[in-house]
Amino acid sequence: MLIDFLIVCAITTTTALIWRAVLLDHSRLLSFVKGLPLVGGGLSCGFCATLWFSLIAVSLDNPLSWWRPDAPFIVQLCIGWFTIALTVLFLRNLIAVLMEGNGVLTDMHRGSHKEELK
Repeated sequence: MLIDFLIVCAITTTTALIWRAVLLDHSRLLSFVKGLPLVGGGLSCGFCATLWFSLIAVSLDNPLSWWRPDAPFIVQLCIGWFTIALTVLFLRNLIAVLMEGNGVLTDMHRGSHKEELK
């Protein structure tokens, strides 16, 4: 149960991070995605895309369906979606902050070497 939950969260977080990196690195793709009718705004926004990826993941495999087996399908879906989405958003943002912080620290480190060479 917990392992299934963690696997779904890891796969969805990885998908969201890859999507973020691809859109940041390829401005033409970002422009194309933004231009898509109905879904463009949701797929170009990091928060929204993560929520949609979470819904797709839970639709394929809901690791929390055991929690309320007697509940209607839509309730099980919402419980799984909201729980997975919260976890994935937390992990995605945590990893994105760590990646950005790593970039800043690397730049500071390289800058300190440039000052030493002067």
